[in-house]
Amino acid sequence: MSIASMNPWQVLDQLQNEALRYYDNSARRWHPAVDIVDTEVGYQLLLDLPGIDANDITIDVEKGVLRIQGQRQRNAEDQAKLRYKERAFGQFNRSFKLPEDADHSAVSAHYEKGVLTVDIARKATAAPRKISIDVRGG
Repeated sequence: MSIASMNPWQVLDQLQNEALRYYDNSARRWHPAVDIVDTEVGYQLLLDLPGIDANDITIDVEKGVLRIQGQRQRNAEDQAKLRYKERAFGQFNRSFKLPEDADHSAVSAHYEKGVLTVDIARKATAAPRKISIDVRGG
């Protein structure tokens, strides 16, 4: 038997989205799905952002927090023929507190096939070294 954890905030968010999908609320916020991977050289975040132009995404690091924000826009022609709305549109904003060993100056990102990949390197750790003792005098 497996135990699945349930995030109550996610359930509330789903209920709100279900209630709002009948209204034209294209300016509401949504949260793209994200995976966070701990690699040998650092950390990797993978965000599902299909249908978003890379120019509509911004990434910044400030005070140990990585922030990814952007916007998915609905085409006017899609809106005219819309009979049922389930896909999320509007602005999104995801923030992640970086671990202490993350190198804030070594963050890179690439976007391919609707998936944004953000790589964060670990800080270089000082290798242990042996200290020799100089013997002076007698």
